[in-house]
Amino acid sequence: MHIIIGFVLLVLAFGLFPRVALALTGLGVAAVAAFFAVLHFLP
Repeated sequence: MHIIIGFVLLVLAFGLFPRVALALTGLGVAAVAAFFAVLHFLP
């Protein structure tokens, strides 16, 4: 029984982590881009 629960959690983790990682990476890139854009447009 514990093996089945562990397997389900593992599948959920592998299904969710790539999306979370992509979202965090996208947010990080957007934040850095916005930061440099603000620096560029400020006098």
